[in-house]
Amino acid sequence: MKMKLGALVAFVGVVLMLPADGRTQGDGYDIEDMMRLREEQAGSFAQADKELNQTWRSVQKGLSKESKAALLESQRAWLKFRDANCKFFLVDRGTMGRDEAVSCKTDMTTARTQQLKQMVADPNL
Repeated sequence: MKMKLGALVAFVGVVLMLPADGRTQGDGYDIEDMMRLREEQAGSFAQADKELNQTWRSVQKGLSKESKAALLESQRAWLKFRDANCKFFLVDRGTMGRDEAVSCKTDMTTARTQQLKQMVADPNL
């Protein structure tokens, strides 16, 4: 019973903190706008990730075994860096931190794709 009462109190507290017009605090977006924005961000990241993977496969073609191994090591390190770097936005930033983290991952993934494309364009790199 105590647990149910605690959950009810928490729910009522959250509801009371919501603005009466349905908008989120301070950003001027209503819930539908925020959901649409998040879907767009997720789609943008998915597209950036897809392009990165396609570019990765292109870069792999024609590389020696040693070059492939070195590039794989680099890519794994880059992925860890990207994820750790963008995780910063999730700490102490509330709801908007999630959006910032997705934008961070999208931007960094797009930049890495361009870097890999340069490797394909200039085999002397």
